[in-house]
Amino acid sequence: MNQNRILLLVAVLLISVAGYFYFNSTSGTIKKELRDFAVKDTAAITKIFIADKKGNQATLERKSSALWTINGKYPARQDAINTLLTTMKLIEVRSPVGKAALNNIIKELSATGTKVEIYEGDKKIKTYYVGGPTQDMLGTYMYLENSTVPFVIHIPGFNGYLSTRYFADATDWRSRVIFNYGEGQIQFVKVTNNDEPDNSFRITKQGDSYVYYPGINSEKPQEIYQSQIVAYLAKYQLIGFERPTYDLDKTYKDSLLATIPSRVLEVKSVDGKDDIIRMYKKPADTGTLTSTDPVTGEARVIDPDRMYAQWNNDTNLIVVQYYVMDKLFNKPDKIKGFGGL
Repeated sequence: MNQNRILLLVAVLLISVAGYFYFNSTSGTIKKELRDFAVKDTAAITKIFIADKKGNQATLERKSSALWTINGKYPARQDAINTLLTTMKLIEVRSPVGKAALNNIIKELSATGTKVEIYEGDKKIKTYYVGGPTQDMLGTYMYLENSTVPFVIHIPGFNGYLSTRYFADATDWRSRVIFNYGEGQIQFVKVTNNDEPDNSFRITKQGDSYVYYPGINSEKPQEIYQSQIVAYLAKYQLIGFERPTYDLDKTYKDSLLATIPSRVLEVKSVDGKDDIIRMYKKPADTGTLTSTDPVTGEARVIDPDRMYAQWNNDTNLIVVQYYVMDKLFNKPDKIKGFGGL
């Protein structure tokens, strides 16, 4: 019997004993601090650690009011962070777990519960375990560390359970946003299209206006409407990728990165932040709707919808869509509705 199994059995025994004394207590009271799951001042939370029984672990750390990271490497999804913090603030005890269901819920929490640790600075302020939903799907079983029994937890006014908000897969926490530049925030853009070199170009900000170069090596700028450039740069407001890849064969990945990328985007912000995205043709996936050419009926070699991409020299590639990226490779002097000079 390994050490983890022994610890698990001890935990189950302790919770069972605590539950026995709770349900046989003459006072019938529970200390407030042993049922207080909520964190009223979520702005003070600096770190959240979540781990499940599948071996997934997610460490979320606050870097600023608008930036959290996942496992110390990638930006985290702000929407999911906001949902989790709101949940931690609003959760309340609906009831203790009933005596008839106590043993089953204890076993369930021990076997499948998700561990949650909450920190303010270096201090851990709460640890609790999140289980599955109640039969009516309106509550969630949770156990607060050092409490006497598990509880049914809910958010007053919310019709649903909360388990899905406490996920531990770091892939699901990672933000999919690549670019999110507001007006005037871009200092420099270099667009290299190695498949179609004539469609490469550069844009540089000079003072309050922009200079457009029709080629990556052009020394002479081309005069176009500033509104055309502004309209093009506005496309960088929200650009994301489809998914990360963590399971690519290393030999294949190294071989791919040794080739010349099909496309390259280099962006520098006015505050000095640099981003470079190198995009590579992706083999077609077999057994998908796009794996066969609808005209010839032949199997496709190259994926017509997606590319692999390396973002800022990260060793883990991402998958991007042509549909999303193509608009950044359309030259601003070709934007319709503005005419020319």
